[in-house]
Amino acid sequence: MTNLNDVLYLYYGTDQTTALNIKFDKKIKPKYGNVILTKNLFYAKFYADSKSDGLILRTELNDGFISLNNDDEYTIKKPISINNFEILTFGHYWMPLENWSPIY
Repeated sequence: MTNLNDVLYLYYGTDQTTALNIKFDKKIKPKYGNVILTKNLFYAKFYADSKSDGLILRTELNDGFISLNNDDEYTIKKPISINNFEILTFGHYWMPLENWSPIY
């Protein structure tokens, strides 16, 4: 069993439209611009808060990422399935991105 403290997550602050596009495409890929993820949840939250409909996605750090800035930020090598992503809901809990549906 994996100890929660051993799991390293990467966070992606984005907006609802991009999150919906990622969900629709079933993967996150470079077409969304220069996809930068961070190990710092507060930095991702700051970026998401700068959007009118900001959201935070997270995924476990694995070998599908390229390290930037001394391992503070990462970008993706190739498209990553949404099965590997969770979204922080407005109720402040993490849920699989594939199960998420925004409430208007």
